[in-house]
Amino acid sequence: MAHHVDPNLTDPYEDPESWYLDPRESGRLPWLMRQVLEANNTLAGRLLLGPAVGLFGFWRAEVRLMRAGRGDVLRAWGEHLVFAGLLVAFLSAMPGVSGWGYVAACYGGASLLSLRTFLEHQAAPETGHRTVLIEERGPLAWLFLFNSLHAVHHERPKLAWHRLPAAYRAERARYQAKNGGYVYRSYLEIARRYLFTRKEPVAHPLRGAGAVRVDVTRERTLPASRAGREDQRSDNERA
Repeated sequence: MAHHVDPNLTDPYEDPESWYLDPRESGRLPWLMRQVLEANNTLAGRLLLGPAVGLFGFWRAEVRLMRAGRGDVLRAWGEHLVFAGLLVAFLSAMPGVSGWGYVAACYGGASLLSLRTFLEHQAAPETGHRTVLIEERGPLAWLFLFNSLHAVHHERPKLAWHRLPAAYRAERARYQAKNGGYVYRSYLEIARRYLFTRKEPVAHPLRGAGAVRVDVTRERTLPASRAGREDQRSDNERA
């Protein structure tokens, strides 16, 4: 629910789903990492590299938290490793199950999720213009539980997913006016525009270059701490 507070959308520190970096942070990255993140802002790059970039940054942030003495993070990882171990043991006993195939399926699922999130938010001066509407009504829209109509979901986050299309149709003009015309007809249109074209800069275009934090428990050098601010993450885990 905290994510739906519009003033925080796309902020590299406050928004748990932001892929932007603080301009000072992005400027300090090694050349190769900058190229990876630039490629990650094309659709092809997001599908191929996005899951790896996200995992790397997430694990890096988790290690920092554990080194900073966050016992809740250590406990969470301990529980995860126990149950992940049980899952691996179960799959190992199943005939025909390939470890590499399982990893590929997980990566492919994360890649497909990256398609859904690719254009969900943009850095725009007007907060209402930051959330996308994708009018796709085919299998992908159903697979994504109509989160493609993301501006509707943000305005009414408690509305059941299967009611989002009807809510959008009832007030289509209003929703499009409210989000400043940040609208796409389909994922095919998105692929045509951004498959090999960068959709936006890595550095957040609305943040001053001087605004940067260095708190070891919150500093980010990759968008992959997408799990969010660590204090928010802990609250979510307890919930």
